[in-house]
Amino acid sequence: VCSNNYRQGLSIIAATNMLVTDSTFSNTGQGTVNATGAQLGTPPMCGIDLEPDQESDAFINVTFVNCRAVNNFGCGFAAALSRSTNATPPLDVAFQNCTVDGGALGMVNSPPVYCNKDGCNGYAAAGIAVSGAYGTFPNGANGNGVPGTITFDGLQISGTFEAGISIRSVA
Repeated sequence: VCSNNYRQGLSIIAATNMLVTDSTFSNTGQGTVNATGAQLGTPPMCGIDLEPDQESDAFINVTFVNCRAVNNFGCGFAAALSRSTNATPPLDVAFQNCTVDGGALGMVNSPPVYCNKDGCNGYAAAGIAVSGAYGTFPNGANGNGVPGTITFDGLQISGTFEAGISIRSVA
């Protein structure tokens, strides 16, 4: 159980042959709240975040089984692939019988608010968020083209403020 973490329940930069089973990632981002009740944690405040630092970082045979993301301020599960390119080794990630219950701390009636040094803004997160990148990198590799798959089998999503699944800027 990973609960009440400030930034993420679990951040993974790269992994090969990784198995996470029977785990709960909850209440991530419930760090500091200001006088207005606005969140002051560090985004993205997800239960699990797959976020490579460079194009060579890969997720090969990475599997989550019977995992739960519950009432995280951000999304339940995220793959932020903005540094992945068509030169990145193919993705091979699977979520089996996983659950996302609540998001943005389950605030389904009004947008949650996130604050930082630049002020406060509405903040909403999907149950599952997959994002990539557009454009060409300095080495000539194309963003938005990481090969491979992320599969979901037996996924249940409920109580999120934003979409159950959000996919943007990916090939």
